[in-house]
Amino acid sequence: MPLSGAGSCGKWVVAAGKKAALREPSRSLQKGDPKSRATRLVSDGNQTRNRMQKRAYRIVADRGPVKDGATGARYADLAAVCKTNETVYYCVANEYLAERIGRFLGLPIPPGAIIPLGGDPPAFGYACLEFALTGEGLPPVDASDCVAKLPDLSTGLVMFDILIANPDRHVQNLAAVLHEQPYEMTIFDHGHALFGHSKDGAIKRLTDLQDRLAITGGSVTKQNRHCLLDGIDDAVYFAKWISRIETLPNHYIDTTCDDLVGDGIISDHERSAIVAFLRRRRDRFPKLLEDHKAEFRGIKQWVLRLWAPRPAT
Repeated sequence: MPLSGAGSCGKWVVAAGKKAALREPSRSLQKGDPKSRATRLVSDGNQTRNRMQKRAYRIVADRGPVKDGATGARYADLAAVCKTNETVYYCVANEYLAERIGRFLGLPIPPGAIIPLGGDPPAFGYACLEFALTGEGLPPVDASDCVAKLPDLSTGLVMFDILIANPDRHVQNLAAVLHEQPYEMTIFDHGHALFGHSKDGAIKRLTDLQDRLAITGGSVTKQNRHCLLDGIDDAVYFAKWISRIETLPNHYIDTTCDDLVGDGIISDHERSAIVAFLRRRRDRFPKLLEDHKAEFRGIKQWVLRLWAPRPAT
């Protein structure tokens, strides 16, 4: 797969071959055809922003019809962003696990996949579909505006980042369309979650963070305080997202981690550690929130008891 252009965390822009059904199957799309981009630029204050369409991705090449297809399907190459372990040792594993778990919970994370990059020993990358349809960078999100206009998803994102111990959610690690309805959010960049970024400290990190929120910029992660955390001023959506997290099945956690072992991306020992971490975090999630209520600085009055000890029998 051709890779071009470098960035942080070993990012590369790639042309990911995908089978896609085009909305206009009779029209041949040429690479670089601006009409194939379902987007236009709008002015938002002093910034130019992408007007993103929900679940829309950029077609970079049309490779013709699917043979014997009855629905007018065509083969299309979609733009993707690929990350490697070049600068963050566990980047590929962290991104893959986060995408699988986040999408299970119903969060708007672009779909992705592990891709072979060749070499000896073989190397792997994590490629997710590019959602900035113009191919340009996205501006920082206005965190307070995001929470005000998307309170449900904003709460879900905070809960998700707690679950995966993601200390790197700043205003450029999510995207949102807030200038017109329907308001939309896209979540990305999880290379520092779960195992973290240190090759030697991953298992210790999981142990040290098991009873911490891991999103407050504390002494263990020493990274960012979550950009949306202080804007959450109501616990009205907590029960919804707690329920979704608590329904995350063991088999889903297990098989997702098995994918990484099968490709040689993590070891059996690392698999056991991350499975135990995720199961424990899921099972103790309400208590984890209860123990750290003070970190939700925007909530002045709690009407919801998140967790209570079971009565003795």
